Amino acid sequence: MTDILQPRPFAEWHEDMGSVLWFFAPITEPPYVGTPLDLGRTMSVEITIGFEQIELPAQDVGGWPWSQEDEHQLWWTQLPDCNEIQRRIDGQPGSPPAPANDCGPEGEVAISVVINGLSPAQRDLLVRLQPDGPAEELRFSYAIQSKGAGLQSCSAFIKRQIVLAGDDHPYENGHRGYLRLTPFGALLRERLIKERRNG
Repeated sequence: MTDILQPRPFAEWHEDMGSVLWFFAPITEPPYVGTPLDLGRTMSVEITIGFEQIELPAQDVGGWPWSQEDEHQLWWTQLPDCNEIQRRIDGQPGSPPAPANDCGPEGEVAISVVINGLSPAQRDLLVRLQPDGPAEELRFSYAIQSKGAGLQSCSAFIKRQIVLAGDDHPYENGHRGYLRLTPFGALLRERLIKERRNG
């Protein structure tokens, strides 16, 4: 089994490895989860006051946060195996899903790593989800705050096995978005809600 704590230099990463945890050394902030191929999106803001319109310059947001000059300070590790995490969750008393504080030390570390790798917008979306069907089906919906932003988060969730794809792929209709969480995704949502409640 690969040691997920073994840091590897930027030059050893290639596209087939997919999303990994990226650290900028010396480490002073949580890791970035993704790949050097990640694209952000261009945001433009238009303000209307009465008949006057003010358009602010477009800015690129999200995506790969570093430049080529930073590569010598970038190190990466593999993401934890979500299937293994799920097996450990399933093996806990009271599953599914077991409370986050009952998943053992290895599971706690893996869950914390995944949560720390989520952007503030992704965390917010998971907390805002409202049940949309029988509890065991893990179907949820959310109010759309910015067209397409929720689906962008869902795309990242699918890669991390937080949200299901295929026939249950996320979609938006009118003012609401719809998705189906994996059991792992439901566990992350419960953890985030609990953290917000506890302040």
